[in-house]
Amino acid sequence: MKMKNFYSFFSGFEKKECPNCHQTVDKVFPKCPNCHEDFSLDAIQEQFKNLTPLGPIKEISVFLFGFLGLQILSLIFQALLVSLTQSILWNGGLTGASLLEAMNRYFQSVDCLTLLNYGTYIIALLILLLFLWKDCFRLLKTFKKKSILWGFLGGLIIFVISYLLTLFLSIWAETSENQETSNAMMASYPVLVTIMSVIFIPFFEEATYRLGLFTFLKRIHPLVAYLGSMIIFGLIHIHDFGSLNEWLNFPVYALGGLCFGFIYDRFGFGASYLAHGTYNLIACIFNLITMFAL
Repeated sequence: MKMKNFYSFFSGFEKKECPNCHQTVDKVFPKCPNCHEDFSLDAIQEQFKNLTPLGPIKEISVFLFGFLGLQILSLIFQALLVSLTQSILWNGGLTGASLLEAMNRYFQSVDCLTLLNYGTYIIALLILLLFLWKDCFRLLKTFKKKSILWGFLGGLIIFVISYLLTLFLSIWAETSENQETSNAMMASYPVLVTIMSVIFIPFFEEATYRLGLFTFLKRIHPLVAYLGSMIIFGLIHIHDFGSLNEWLNFPVYALGGLCFGFIYDRFGFGASYLAHGTYNLIACIFNLITMFAL
């Protein structure tokens, strides 16, 4: 009996045969991806009816690219930017200590930070879209459901809860490095930051941590999906793991990961994307108001 329960724990990774086209398909699919035959939902398929499963290999690949691939692309882009900047400054007549000083000054500037950050995101997003090209139609269909409207409300609620939690944590913690970086870029490039934060970055992160990670982990167990995606989503927003202040801000980002995971699980990808975008939009507006007020 115990051995049976052990294997059923991983039943989300099993395959089955479509009764219509007789092709072997992923067990959690609510309909056949080959002939589009609707399946009679069993207990496993019922758990995935609001999700957009891609298959375990593709799901973990999407997560690993969004999690690790983004970091690798950032290092490559940074190396190219260093080489290009050095060449331009050298051609401008700077050498030795003057060259190093000018490069350090540029790479600590908001202009460089914005270019490096958003340049990497745009390249990574294009690669991710190419990888998900065959699944784009399925993702677009999630925006046709009326339930995506819960995404707007969810984003508002998550912002309010996160703001109250931030106020509470501010007794001990200062602004996180992630938020300070966003504030600096917002002050210099408000339109660009708003567009990236509301449209492009939410899609990339929802694809990585909900479409990829959450769906994959739910094949193991729903609790694993919620806890795993919550913790990792919180960790990616920590810039310095040796900083106590960063860890004090961890609960705010982890809470966001938990809530976005719930919305994805309950209402689908379209709703979690809109919730993430709504949250970021309110945060951008709030930051702009705060800046102008000061």
